Amino acid sequence: MATFSVAQLEEITVVQGTTPFRPVRQHFGIMTFGVNTMTSHADGDRLIGEHEEDEPESGEELYVIISGHAWFETNGETQDAPTGTLVHVLPGLKRTAFARTAGTTVLAVGGGPQDQPYQPSGWELFARFSRYLSRANTSLVPSVPRNSLSAIRHTAAFITTPRALRTRLAASTTPSSI
Repeated sequence: MATFSVAQLEEITVVQGTTPFRPVRQHFGIMTFGVNTMTSHADGDRLIGEHEEDEPESGEELYVIISGHAWFETNGETQDAPTGTLVHVLPGLKRTAFARTAGTTVLAVGGGPQDQPYQPSGWELFARFSRYLSRANTSLVPSVPRNSLSAIRHTAAFITTPRALRTRLAASTTPSSI
């Protein structure tokens, strides 16, 4: 079994949205912290949606400008962020970021609360599931009960399964074995 993985940023599938992002955590099957990149199309594009991370399960976030030039606003305070800048934000502080130049890429790293394991949440729970549904081979998607809460739990369990196990599951010929 490999003890490390390597990928160029361009090798990680881009998820299109208002700001294209690459789900780095999902690409590598990382289970202990969240990590993604966001890349702007144009000057002024929002890179990080405004949010506070004020839920009890929230943790710290670290943003790294890996190319281009951005600016961050944290609790109303503005910080210029050229390439190489690291911005550390504690939970409970309102934050957002915008590109000063087209093609700016921000690496976002986040964890859960102290002394608790990382748990994927929010958009991350549904981004992969929608990718699976959009593929022609829907036999890879587990059968989902009609009950909404059960559906969410089944979806979360499926998409947070480590990559090696998902690969073995996908190789199975019978959907019921998933």
